[in-house]
Amino acid sequence: MTIDEDSVDSVETVSVSGATTRQSVRRPRGIVRLNDSQIPGWIDWTVSSNTFYEADTFRITFALSALPATNDLNWFSTQTELFVEILAGFPTDADNPDPSELTSLIYGRVDDVEPDMLEQVITLTGRDLTAAFIDSKITDQYVNQTSSQIVQTLVAKHAGLEAVVTPTKTKAGTYYQRDQVQLQAGRSEWDLMAYLARQEAYELYVSGKQVFFQPNSIDEADPYDIVWQPPNDVVGNPVANVIDLKFSRSLTVAKGITVTARSPNRKTGRPTVQSYPSNPKAIQAGKASPFGSVQTYYFNMAADHTPTEVESFAKAMYDAIVSHEMKMHARLPADSLSARRAVRVQGTGSRWDQTYFPRLITREMSLDFGYEMTIDAQNVSPDNSPES
Repeated sequence: MTIDEDSVDSVETVSVSGATTRQSVRRPRGIVRLNDSQIPGWIDWTVSSNTFYEADTFRITFALSALPATNDLNWFSTQTELFVEILAGFPTDADNPDPSELTSLIYGRVDDVEPDMLEQVITLTGRDLTAAFIDSKITDQYVNQTSSQIVQTLVAKHAGLEAVVTPTKTKAGTYYQRDQVQLQAGRSEWDLMAYLARQEAYELYVSGKQVFFQPNSIDEADPYDIVWQPPNDVVGNPVANVIDLKFSRSLTVAKGITVTARSPNRKTGRPTVQSYPSNPKAIQAGKASPFGSVQTYYFNMAADHTPTEVESFAKAMYDAIVSHEMKMHARLPADSLSARRAVRVQGTGSRWDQTYFPRLITREMSLDFGYEMTIDAQNVSPDNSPES
């Protein structure tokens, strides 16, 4: 059995701890395009979107019997390059979905084509256009250009891609010299772009045919709400706008950490050392641990950094470590949530009620379960910051 634009109607259910609540009928629709042409016959698809300098990925399964004659098994066997676009959403007319009312979840290049002759299906897997940079090696370190100019130069090498860049001022050679970086010809263009993004405290990602290189744009002002209502005398089962909700907490980070960074000084012979936070919070009274109250992380930097630079580096490492303390995993009916929008959890009555930042959103559409998504997100505990 195949799935097409008219076959994913489902009654939305929210199931928590065995309790299932029937809600309104959702009529999601999905469209798959191959080389910019809409192709029927898909059974299911998955799109994974992340925020950590990595490629978004996709997986699509087609029924061989439902493919058009112009795109049959033999046609797939002759292709050397395929591009996929997956769109999904809730169009006004679900029986005749208008692609302009759907959200493009990914545009990318197919890496592998895998027919299964027994199951009579064919599966396509691939990455978004980040792959163009991952698969291309650098030929120059571009020391006399700024980071933003380098990104624009690299994007211009790939026909059809557009750079959306916020200008920067520092020449990249300054970073290479200061950090003693050697980006050899064997490294990818994406390695170089990701390195520059970290130096500038920028985010780097590809959306459709656009490459974004800009300051962090995570939307914290309008968070996506996940609301949990525990059982009570009126409501005998938990109620939530999710199907599944899980948390974890790193107790190594929870008891408090400090980061110490060290940069040798070739003129004075005395290293520049800075810690963040300078007065780390210790374990509360009565909570002493035989392993010590604060975990200290040490990092060595290249020579001749200023005290301000060393402190900024220590803070950046601190932020990166503590961001993994509190983690949240949720499964829920899918919608257009962006991986660059904060998620807020409410109602658990615990410290897990807080804001999280997505690191991975995976959407799936199939005949079996309709249209769902999972969110994996993380943040530091509100109790474990230097200001608390």
